[in-house]
Amino acid sequence: MTITLGSCFAGIGGFELGFQTVIPNLEVLWQIENDPFCQKVLQKHWPKSKKYLDIRDVSELDQVDILVGGFPCQDISVAGNQKGLNGERSGLWFEMHRLCCLVRPRVIVLENVPAILNNGLSTILQQISEMGYDAEWIDLSAKAFGAPHLRRRWFLVAYSNRTALRIEQVTNQRCNETCVIGNTSDQRKADTSNTACTYSKEQSRNTISLETEVRSERCSRKNARSYTRNYWERPAPEPTICRMDDGLPEWMGRRGLKALGNAIVPQCAAFIAENIMQSHIFDLQ
Repeated sequence: MTITLGSCFAGIGGFELGFQTVIPNLEVLWQIENDPFCQKVLQKHWPKSKKYLDIRDVSELDQVDILVGGFPCQDISVAGNQKGLNGERSGLWFEMHRLCCLVRPRVIVLENVPAILNNGLSTILQQISEMGYDAEWIDLSAKAFGAPHLRRRWFLVAYSNRTALRIEQVTNQRCNETCVIGNTSDQRKADTSNTACTYSKEQSRNTISLETEVRSERCSRKNARSYTRNYWERPAPEPTICRMDDGLPEWMGRRGLKALGNAIVPQCAAFIAENIMQSHIFDLQ
């Protein structure tokens, strides 16, 4: 069975790369990205997928099973202006939400900085709930997968609440097998409002409480070990390429580093994909 994916704010394809390492039969149908340099990268690696430039101009999309997107964090980050979803950049979440309502995927995966827990999460949970989806989230660090840097990021996985009930009928061991779990009833992590509390009562029966950081051995050792072997094998403390000193043009170094800085770590995305596949969502008809 082919599983289809659509990507908002695709960047250089961190989500796509990570998911493809776990789901061999994954087909990327479309990608939305407005940066010219990133567009070239996407065209090289996923030439068959449809490309869209500005998410605000997109009105028609092919149906996909998984919709992913790391919407801008500039207004959410503690280093930003703290306007949250009211900001011009981070407010593009509402455009992604519009496309989620249009496409109605089986799974929605979001990514942003951990500061979203106190600066926008309540709105996102409310809108996801109104769509008929349950949500679980986690704070992942690239360091937990063997990287030489911390790079903490927030990931949310949403799926139809009807799907969640059917999954519970298929297996009663889901909570013991997966680590992509947030706690939709934990008021300490976000002011999720009365609306979020209402829908999380149903969800909290089959979720696991996790600390904000990935500290459990199940996450940092058992799951991270396999990705460390495949991606980071004794990483060098200093970069081996020095841009101009190695003959690379200045534009490539500048634009490439910016694209990498904005990119999703594929190892984290692969971890999310692995747990989605273990959830039996795609085993159900």
